[in-house]
Amino acid sequence: MASFDNLALQYVVLEDEAVMLGLAAQAAKAIEDAGASRVAVGNWAASIKLWIAPGLDNRGADPGREDGESGNAITRSKAIGFLAATLEVLNKDLLKADQVDLLIGFFGSMFSNDHKAGITPAAAALKQLATAKNFKPQMGVKIVEDISKMKEDFRLQTAATRLEVYHLLLRLVEDPAIAGELQHKYGASGGFILDLLALCQHERDPKNLMVWFEIIKTLVAEYSPSDEVTDEAFKAFSNYFPITLRESTTPIGVTPEDLKGALRKCFSAHHRLARLTFPYLIQRLDQGDSMKVTVKNDILMTMKACIENYDNTHTGLMPFIPSIWNSLKYEVRNGEVAESVQGAISVLRAVAGKLQDDPPQLNEYIHMVFRDSLDDLSEQDYVKQAGQICLAVISSSAQAFVSHSPKLVDSVIQKIPQFSSATYATYTRDLLDILEAILKARQILVQLHPDHDELLAAKSATHFQNLFHKVFLPLWQNYAAYNEGPELGVLQAITSGVAMLVSQEIVLADGKRSLLCSSATCKEICSLFAHRLLMPLTLSPRDAAAMVGDVDIGLQEALSTVVTHYLDGFQMLVAATTDAIQDRDWKSTGKRSIDHLWQVICRVSFTGCSQLPHEIGLASAKKKYAPLHHFMTWSGALLLLIESFLAEGADGDPRVVKLMVAGLHHSMRCLQDACGSETQQVNLHPGGEETLDWASEMKKVTAGAEIPSEWLRLLHRHHPDIHDQVWPNTVEDAQSIPPSAETKATGSSRQDVFPDFIRLSLFIVRHLFRRVTKVGHDPNGKTVRLADELGAYSEKRRRAILEQIEKMAPMIIKTLDARSQHFYELPNEAFRLFRNCNIAAPYWSVEEDGALNFLTLSILHGLWPDAMTDLYERDGIAQTLLCNHAFTWSGSLSRSQAWIVALIANKYKASASAFDFKEVSQFWQSRLEQNMASYDTKIEEEVGIDIERVLSILVGAVPRQEKAVLPLIPLTHKVIGLPRMGDHLAGEIEAVFEENMYLQTETHAVIKPLYKQWAYAHLVKPMYALATSATSGTALSSEELGSSAEESYDSEKLKPVEHYTTAIMSILTHCPFAIYESDIDPLVSMILTVLRELIDIYHIEAALLLLQKIMRNDAAALKHHLRAIITALKEEYRANLEADGGPKEPGTDWQALYVENLGAPVEPCDRRYQSTNSPRPDFGVHTQTSRPDPCGVNQRTRETVLACRKMVLEMVGEMPKRFEERYVMPFKGDMNQFLDSCCGDPVRELRRVAVEAREAWFALV
Repeated sequence: MASFDNLALQYVVLEDEAVMLGLAAQAAKAIEDAGASRVAVGNWAASIKLWIAPGLDNRGADPGREDGESGNAITRSKAIGFLAATLEVLNKDLLKADQVDLLIGFFGSMFSNDHKAGITPAAAALKQLATAKNFKPQMGVKIVEDISKMKEDFRLQTAATRLEVYHLLLRLVEDPAIAGELQHKYGASGGFILDLLALCQHERDPKNLMVWFEIIKTLVAEYSPSDEVTDEAFKAFSNYFPITLRESTTPIGVTPEDLKGALRKCFSAHHRLARLTFPYLIQRLDQGDSMKVTVKNDILMTMKACIENYDNTHTGLMPFIPSIWNSLKYEVRNGEVAESVQGAISVLRAVAGKLQDDPPQLNEYIHMVFRDSLDDLSEQDYVKQAGQICLAVISSSAQAFVSHSPKLVDSVIQKIPQFSSATYATYTRDLLDILEAILKARQILVQLHPDHDELLAAKSATHFQNLFHKVFLPLWQNYAAYNEGPELGVLQAITSGVAMLVSQEIVLADGKRSLLCSSATCKEICSLFAHRLLMPLTLSPRDAAAMVGDVDIGLQEALSTVVTHYLDGFQMLVAATTDAIQDRDWKSTGKRSIDHLWQVICRVSFTGCSQLPHEIGLASAKKKYAPLHHFMTWSGALLLLIESFLAEGADGDPRVVKLMVAGLHHSMRCLQDACGSETQQVNLHPGGEETLDWASEMKKVTAGAEIPSEWLRLLHRHHPDIHDQVWPNTVEDAQSIPPSAETKATGSSRQDVFPDFIRLSLFIVRHLFRRVTKVGHDPNGKTVRLADELGAYSEKRRRAILEQIEKMAPMIIKTLDARSQHFYELPNEAFRLFRNCNIAAPYWSVEEDGALNFLTLSILHGLWPDAMTDLYERDGIAQTLLCNHAFTWSGSLSRSQAWIVALIANKYKASASAFDFKEVSQFWQSRLEQNMASYDTKIEEEVGIDIERVLSILVGAVPRQEKAVLPLIPLTHKVIGLPRMGDHLAGEIEAVFEENMYLQTETHAVIKPLYKQWAYAHLVKPMYALATSATSGTALSSEELGSSAEESYDSEKLKPVEHYTTAIMSILTHCPFAIYESDIDPLVSMILTVLRELIDIYHIEAALLLLQKIMRNDAAALKHHLRAIITALKEEYRANLEADGGPKEPGTDWQALYVENLGAPVEPCDRRYQSTNSPRPDFGVHTQTSRPDPCGVNQRTRETVLACRKMVLEMVGEMPKRFEERYVMPFKGDMNQFLDSCCGDPVRELRRVAVEAREAWFALV
């Protein structure tokens, strides 16, 4: 047997917790090995007598020595801790009842005899003993009594010690057996409760309060104290209300909300507290404006918790309802803080909810509320509050709503003015909002209680059925002519209220669910809203322009909700829209009419496709509709409109055709958002060896449901083979489709609808591709050409149509997984364009200005690399495109051709059958080296075509860090140094780093996270040395660049360095600062070179952007260049001001200029890069963007000039805070004078920036 004395001694002496726990485990094992015999347990308990005896009789240390007493206290605590740690790992079921009793007596004595040392370990030990098998309830009572003996000494203990005691108490009072024994011994008098309340009354530690509040809650809720004891308990916890927590830099693990919640549980512990709680809380609430909002909200939340948790409503709630109502009605009626008002309303709703099992009392309560509130519906100042109160109490339960909603609805209807008036418009809107809220409450109750017969019965909703004709329609007729002012609020309330009315459901006599409104009413609503929606087309352009305010009445959202429940309504809207478009003469229309057409197309797309049809709409329709019916109806109508306008040929308006295609795109986007599957990948592969059959795909989409007539006409005209398979068998298919498909046709989830949406959208893309192309013939066989109808349009207009298709297709294709893309043969279709023709060189269109390349690009854009493996077979399409210098258009690569090459280079994936990408690099390396060896101006155009192809390859391959292209980079550097071609490449090389729409991870492009760092090391870093060596070792210092001397340098000599500098500048604008941080010194010299020399304004903008980024990230690197920087910035500002038409030398009387220009119009100060994210299609041609040649100031763009001036002023204004005072003080005088003149800038925004900069310099002392 182990020596317990030795183990105890080591435990007391050591400090390593792991070793100490090991010693306790050895002691526990020794006890267990001895079967917990009395001898073993006795020896173990006696092992600490050396340290305990002096502590128990207050001897063993000199009474006059605090150090000795403190040392004994520490060792005694550790000694008792040895026993507690042993109990923690000991199998306590081995201890006999007398042993447990003896140990409890020993540890319990610590609370009386050893306040300084023994309480923490004794409490821990007792908590362990309470879990022993032979622990008796009487022992728990003794522990509680021992703890109570501490009295005043308890509050002198540390917070950690008190927390240990609280946990022990909570463990004991929560034990049902101990609770029974305590109540048996003390009865209702609860003497031990009073002792505990006195013991803990001074507690302030947050962690301890959390446990103490839980103990009080248990004592009040689980025991049966007398009223006197309850009063004392209430006084104990209510003294903490409202509770707060001091802010602390050290996290304590308890938040103010935690404390408030724990205290709230004390108030709501039991209904015996009601007689104390409600008067106390109401009295605190009625204190008035002196109360903080947070305190008031705490009171309201506590009151609500009490109402919800008190069980006996007859004694715990009903006696206090009148006082609660009298207090809270004024809080709602006159409250100014929305949060407090909502808190009061939630309390009133909680009262009604608590009374729902007592209908007489509930009715009495609601009558009391109505009696005091319904009259307020006549008061404009209180109508909203009255409606909120009444609705809160009747919406607490389905039965309350059924019984009392008719009276509330009738009261609201009687108060609605039946005339239009600006004075009463807001009042009318508030009343309509109440009606909508009532309808919304009914809808929520129906969802919560779908089987509540009385709520869903038609007879219980009769007061709602006439709302449209009795309220909404007359008001609509009165206010429909208004386009601005508060009357628009009434129209918005009407539209949203009508939408909520249409979405109401009832149960018919046969048990089927149906819409509350009749079909005739729904049809009338759709007709009314559709007429308003189509006004931009049905009115004259001038009158339609006056309807701008119409967008603010929520018409689209309302009509979308209506047609979601009443499906036939969308067919009416589409038919009306189609007629309105076809009735308009578009041959001579202006931009305003085109704008109105796009507005209507977007509205109809949103109306029909932003929500999936509701189940009630699918179930109550006469025909069997698929969830995609709205999308099919609208897309079919748009496709037929495209057909009709294309048939007009040159007499038609291609702008309208483009808008129809854009409408298809917009509707697809709306439905994708409705499905919530924007990032979802879909597997449409049928499995097995099944081949693609578009008729089968269309059958899957319709699933035997009703096919819109628009689609039937389209299929009959352009896809007769599919029409003959789908249409005749629709009825039979409805009976033979699998159960899963049948379920899908009658109401399916968003996940079920989305695959069919992709199938249908892919078919639409296929149809558009086939419609804008035709099969031609050349010596190699069949090929694809532009359709004759598009050929009749101008190059600009037809390209706009094709670009719109290009934007739409990737959105659908990218959602397919690689296996599905391969199943639909999309990689090959990128070059066949869904036509039965040869896939032969040149693989892309070189005729009709290469227009069809946009279609090829749109498919490649969304493909997975794994789906394109067939393209990369040796001597296949990809290798031919990448390793061939022919097949260009007009002597150079078009934008679409360049991106086709880039995408193929980016999505390359090595495989056994694929060519090696090194072959691509070797081909162009050999060709460029050959051309560079014999370079002269005669072959410069040929070199230019080659470098365009190489640049496209780099744009695609660099993001995936393709090492095979590294040999091409030195050749690229050489081309940049050429006199003419180098200037072009220097401006375009940034495309390798620039963010673009084609290389995005969401469209499955391969982009490695650190590719910019990799590319910077290989592509950019060598150009620093090249820029220096290009001047034959003559480097221009920053002081030379900052001098005012009017030196002119040899332009031919500076041409290469200008090219390299331009390339570096343009690239680094697309890189994070951390990438080029180590090369700041040479970069600053380049920036100053750009600012000093006459270079293109876009290059100056890039230099300023980089300089600003460096200053904001590492200003210290610029401190020695400050003079040159300031000189360059001042000169740049003056040069840009002259280019902008300002005075060559701005006057110093800036105050006069500033006042004179206050009324000047605000000019745009944005960058030249315009946003391309607008949902509206671009009517212009998307031409290749290239930087203009270095030129005079007359060709600079206005926006870039302003942006440069603004950056100059921003950097100048930031200098005082970016640099130490000793560096900027020498320039204070010059900068104040310079900024004086800048404060007279012709542009208001720049004047503001200049004033702020001047104030920053003035602040220097």
